[in-house]
Amino acid sequence: MNRAADGWGMYMRRRGLLLGLWILAISLLAGCASGTAHITVRKNGSADLDMRVTLKESVQKLTGDKLREQLQAKAEQLGFDFESKAKDQETDYMLHKRFDSLQENMKEWDFAGGNMVTVTKHYFYTKMDVRLSIDLGKYVNPLIQNQEWVKVPEYLLKLTLQRLHLDFMLTLPISTFGNNNADEVKGNTMKWILSLTKPTEIHFAFLIPRIKHILIGAGVLLAVLVLLIILFIRWIRIRKRRRNAAVDPGATPEDKQGGNGDE
Repeated sequence: MNRAADGWGMYMRRRGLLLGLWILAISLLAGCASGTAHITVRKNGSADLDMRVTLKESVQKLTGDKLREQLQAKAEQLGFDFESKAKDQETDYMLHKRFDSLQENMKEWDFAGGNMVTVTKHYFYTKMDVRLSIDLGKYVNPLIQNQEWVKVPEYLLKLTLQRLHLDFMLTLPISTFGNNNADEVKGNTMKWILSLTKPTEIHFAFLIPRIKHILIGAGVLLAVLVLLIILFIRWIRIRKRRRNAAVDPGATPEDKQGGNGDE
């Protein structure tokens, strides 16, 4: 009886110690990893996608070298350039890809669902309203379920990922933004904070000037302005003549022009 009680007590102490270590690991991991994804759209329609994930040494010890191998394999499968650099007790994982046509390539690399782009044409500009849902969980979940590289329980990683986030930045060649739900807007760049465990809704609108129509409108406006100036000058001259006629009703136009010279 006592042996059973001692065994049960030891088991509970071990579980308590293990639980405490897991809670400590969650607290450490929450501040030991960061990530950014940056899409830069160019005027010719092409785009660059740069991703960077920084893991501190404490996280690297938990995941081991298998994480780098998994990331590199997935990056090469999606056509990304992959590079990793170790520095000051941190490891940076960097991915890069150039898209010749952003819209077509994003369909191939299906990281977002529920995409919807609404185009509204006005005379001087075209408004593009973009709504999409980015679900990173479809890529993260298979990784954490792969026990070949995960050295901690799956539910611990899920709890940790709930406290982590990814900064997603979008830089457009123009800064004429409309309504958006970005967490931060700076110049031509909008920034959202993405969840690693659930979909993140993204909405933004931007205006594209219609140069041809703007030039036509500017030409018409300039012509109207010149016409108004001409009419204004003529109106001033007619008014001046009427005033002169009221002062000397009997004078002819020739007398009015040369009267001062005779004196």
